[in-house]
Amino acid sequence: MQEKRTQQLQSFCQGLGIHMHDLELLDMALTHTSYAHEAKQYPKPHHNERIEFLGDSVLGVTVADFLYRHFPDMPEGRMTRLRA
Repeated sequence: MQEKRTQQLQSFCQGLGIHMHDLELLDMALTHTSYAHEAKQYPKPHHNERIEFLGDSVLGVTVADFLYRHFPDMPEGRMTRLRA
């Protein structure tokens, strides 16, 4: 990763009041697919689609668990619609 990008990411983290151990992972998480495909640099930057897939799955499980525990009488079909 270029020094300029590293500095940008560190500044971003400072602004949020957080510390990231893996700036490469943060860079990937913040890189949209369209940018990665159009980038002139080689090798092409990694993009966030795989991380997004994982995050969507984790969020789905978390919401499903919340609905299941907090609404014991809610029918499955309604829980499915709410989770979506």
